[in-house]
Amino acid sequence: MADHETASDLTAVLEDTVFRGGPTHVGPLEHVFLVERYARLYFPDTYHGELFDRDELTAIVTDSPIRNTRSPVRRVGTRPLLNREYRPVH
Repeated sequence: MADHETASDLTAVLEDTVFRGGPTHVGPLEHVFLVERYARLYFPDTYHGELFDRDELTAIVTDSPIRNTRSPVRRVGTRPLLNREYRPVH
């Protein structure tokens, strides 16, 4: 990417923080766990703890009411998913 005319201008390329996100066949559930793992690994000062609410994810997957939301959430579409407190801090 560093040799590509456009990609070489990306901040992640300039700061050498580009990494493969996982296999190309990863589904949406695996994806949220991988994003959380990599965010905590590469940006520990910004991201820690859970980046998404497990109870809310369970409710979405099982199409059931939320029983125990542990923290405030931000709405994505019509359903909440991501914890507000874990937005990047600048």
